[in-house]
Amino acid sequence: MFATNGNFTATEKIEINTGTDQSQSQMQSTYKGIVWNKSSQKTENCLTRINPTFENNIYLHSPKVIVERVRGSKGTFDKIISDSEIIFKDVDNIHQSTHSSQKSLSAGAALVLSLAVSLATGNPFAASSIPSAMLMLVMELCVVKRRFAWWNRMAILTKQ
Repeated sequence: MFATNGNFTATEKIEINTGTDQSQSQMQSTYKGIVWNKSSQKTENCLTRINPTFENNIYLHSPKVIVERVRGSKGTFDKIISDSEIIFKDVDNIHQSTHSSQKSLSAGAALVLSLAVSLATGNPFAASSIPSAMLMLVMELCVVKRRFAWWNRMAILTKQ
C-alpha cells in the first residue's frame, strides 16, 4: 500500500479495522466458617471495539475497500472517500463472564456429624465417609419426624 497526504492506493484491497481494547479480570474469594467452607471464582473477559476516526478526508484508491465498524454505529465515516464501493463489516463488542462456587462442610462440622451418626446407629464404622454419614443423618431425621408426627396424632385422638 502506498500513502501520501491522505491518499491511499492499493492494487488488491484496503482494509480499515476498528481499534480494540481488551481487558481481563479475575476474582477469587474464600470463606472458612465453623460449619461451612465456601469458595467462589469469577472471571471476566472484555473486548471493546472503537470505530476509526479521521480529522481530515482520506482518499482510498483500490478495487476493494473494507471498513470495520461497531455494529449499530452510523455517520462516523463521512471523511472516507473511495473510488470503489465501501464494504462495511460490522463487529461486536464481546463480554464474557463466568462464575463458579463451591460449598462444603468444615472439618469440625464433619467430625461432629460423623460422631452423631456413630452414636445414633451404635456403629463406630457407620460414619467412615461423610457422604454416607450425611445420608444416615437425613434418614434418621426422617424417622424422628415420622415418630413425632405419629405421637402428635395419638395425642389429638386421645383428647377427643
